[in-house]
Amino acid sequence: MDSKGSVAGQYNISDGLQGSDFNSGSAYTDRNDTMYFGGSNGYTRFDPRKIGSDKPASSVLLTSIKFPHGNVSTVSAGIDIATLELDYSDNYVTFQFAVMDFLNPERNQYRYMLEGFDEDWIDNGTRNTATYTNLPAGDYVLRVQGANSAGIWNREGLSLDVHVSPPPWLSWWAYCLYAITLVIGFWLMKRAYDSYSIERRATERAAQMNLDAERAEDELQEQLEIQDQLVKSVYRHNVTTLDLIADFISPQRGGVTEGAAGNEAWKNVNRVKALMALEECVYHHGDHLLADLNKYADIVIPRLLSGSDQEPETITTINEISSQPLPLPQASLLSVALYELLENAIQHAFPLGRASNYLQIALTEESAKPAQATRYRLTVEDDGIGLPADFDPLSSSSPGLAIVRLMAEQLGGTLSFEARGGTRVTLSFPAADPGHSHP
Repeated sequence: MDSKGSVAGQYNISDGLQGSDFNSGSAYTDRNDTMYFGGSNGYTRFDPRKIGSDKPASSVLLTSIKFPHGNVSTVSAGIDIATLELDYSDNYVTFQFAVMDFLNPERNQYRYMLEGFDEDWIDNGTRNTATYTNLPAGDYVLRVQGANSAGIWNREGLSLDVHVSPPPWLSWWAYCLYAITLVIGFWLMKRAYDSYSIERRATERAAQMNLDAERAEDELQEQLEIQDQLVKSVYRHNVTTLDLIADFISPQRGGVTEGAAGNEAWKNVNRVKALMALEECVYHHGDHLLADLNKYADIVIPRLLSGSDQEPETITTINEISSQPLPLPQASLLSVALYELLENAIQHAFPLGRASNYLQIALTEESAKPAQATRYRLTVEDDGIGLPADFDPLSSSSPGLAIVRLMAEQLGGTLSFEARGGTRVTLSFPAADPGHSHP
């Protein structure tokens, strides 16, 4: 496979493999990037940097064409066909082609497409023929690509213009005759109908105008009601947002030095920007406002990475938050807690200079018994340095963790911390009713 996931080469026993069968899970890569694969006859080892193919792509030729009114052999006759003309009565046509690679011709592969008829390429395997039946009249282009025994595809391949003539009753002069007949018939019918329909159309138009006026008035009233509901929803959301700003700034009002105060002030600016990012993820659904936290995470994570002391490319982030939107009041609280946990992990979890780190976030529904209410679980997990032995996150005076604890309390949830090869923070909380203002 190449870096884009496409097949770059195919190998079998004749190329040195231990066999045709490999055991699932029997794979290993050592520190030198040498790869090992185990099978029923031992194992195969190779260095992917030393494996390549400098064999050029083989040309693809059209060897023959078969149809009811004749056969064309492009190999024996040496004919260079620019366009294949087919009559409407030619109910089938078969194209035969070949890859000019005779080392292992049984391994040559083909794919073809008739532009104007096929929507995509047809993988034909090792078969070198393509048959079409009852082609509609029109112009097409046959394109064929082939791969030699080394698996190298000739992307340019071959092309052949194909024209299928229409039957007489579908020719241009037939359509002209049909059109003239229809015009004459329509003109005769119109003359007979106009005198009768003028008075009736005038009456219907007057009735339709009255109906349109009433409908427009009803639609205007409905739009005004919807706008009024939307304004009220946005107002409630903005009030909630301001309350949130006050909530997560209040734990920082005292007890900090001048330098720390400057740092916290900058963090507060970023927190407000994070709340602004949430506005981009808000949707109006019926009478409710919903928010997509998956989209929110995709917005704030790159911002946090760009402001980190770590090189952004050394941190792999995995976003497994469901794209199912949550009620905005609950999503607002959850977004604040998520931002603080992400900011803390990106800024403090990973040792400087380490080439590979990962950060995973997920929002899943917890398994519940039939009589229990639905609950959700937000997890933020990293493979960083973990928590100090004497550090208690549930009683820490850190402003960020204080905000997380406050959000967990307002969500009616519980907060837990685990240290297992890094740090895992879990926030469990009950689902909210979209019709309520608070979770």
